Amino acid sequence: MLILAIILLGFWSLTGEIPYLVLCLSYVAGSSTSMLVREAIIPSTHFNIAPLLAVLLLYISLFMFIELMLTVA
Repeated sequence: MLILAIILLGFWSLTGEIPYLVLCLSYVAGSSTSMLVREAIIPSTHFNIAPLLAVLLLYISLFMFIELMLTVA
């Protein structure tokens, strides 16, 4: 899902159309949530950077959603 989000981000940077950005951010939020749920169900025994990356991506996508809603409205 993250690879698809990167591809959609590339389409958005070429075209500048908002639906590509919204779909990209929703994919990032969904994959981040999926990583956090997977880590909560089956915790790893060693340090894993995936939960930290998931939280970071989730915050970025949520702030981008808020900024996008404020600029469109």
